[in-house]
Amino acid sequence: MNYSSVLDWIDVLLAEIDQRWATSQSGPPGVVYHYTSDKAFRNIIQTGTLRASDTSQLPDKAELHRAADIFRSIAQDHALRAAQQGRPDLYPERLLTLDYARPTLMKCFVTSLTSTADDPGMWASYAVQGSGVALGFDSSQLVALDKANGSPQRLGFFQVSYREDQQRSFFEWLLNRWESRAISIPVASGSAGQLCRWRRFGVAIGCAAAVFPRMKKYSFGVENEWRLAHAHVSRDTDCCQVYTSSRRSYVELNFTQLISKLPIVSLWIGPANTIAEDSLHCFMRENGYSVPIEKSQLPSAYVNQ
Repeated sequence: MNYSSVLDWIDVLLAEIDQRWATSQSGPPGVVYHYTSDKAFRNIIQTGTLRASDTSQLPDKAELHRAADIFRSIAQDHALRAAQQGRPDLYPERLLTLDYARPTLMKCFVTSLTSTADDPGMWASYAVQGSGVALGFDSSQLVALDKANGSPQRLGFFQVSYREDQQRSFFEWLLNRWESRAISIPVASGSAGQLCRWRRFGVAIGCAAAVFPRMKKYSFGVENEWRLAHAHVSRDTDCCQVYTSSRRSYVELNFTQLISKLPIVSLWIGPANTIAEDSLHCFMRENGYSVPIEKSQLPSAYVNQ
């Protein structure tokens, strides 16, 4: 089992994951919003790209570790069952104790959106206490990017799950799908066989790691979060460049694979943002966008509570 076949298997399983996730979640609203600072907003518009951050470097790493812990517990249950069925080598014991939130096989980069417009929590947390803006994106265009085949940079658009029962059920399905192929792969004896077993289970780990960013605790459900993601399968891939800024890694999401520019359909001005609406209209037109601009109806003092 060589490295190339591992990547092919991952690609097939990732496509199945996306299809399964789409059918298990509700459809997106017409518009989803990205709350951000004024400086970041201008960079987004001028470059036509949206940054996605390495999930292993997100401020709240607890969300990834929680999903990883759920996956590990289910993998251990499956390993016990496989051993009872006479297949003890299906799950290498050493790999069952890894820190799955720090995979080496795959990196995942994400950027956050929400279905909620003019939300006080979003303004406070993601738009510099309401002094930034919220960009409204056409969800249908993001869905089209998600479904596009053969794109140089694979993009996913998905709803975040907050229910642990759904999360556990998804990992159960994922390991069952992985096992259905894994049991048909012959394994030699000795060190060559050990490497094959590790690579084989590495497919399950890598694909699970791509799912971790889709899951959060129930208490975060008020965010109504959707995410754009890019699964960077290996450092040798030529799909996009990984940049580093302030010791954090990111990629620039490429929307020109399907359309000529960012699918922005609206712009909200934060409650504490004092910039003139006319100035924003001018800036947007200079960069090829003509969209309605709305001012937040929330008092700035409310956002800063």
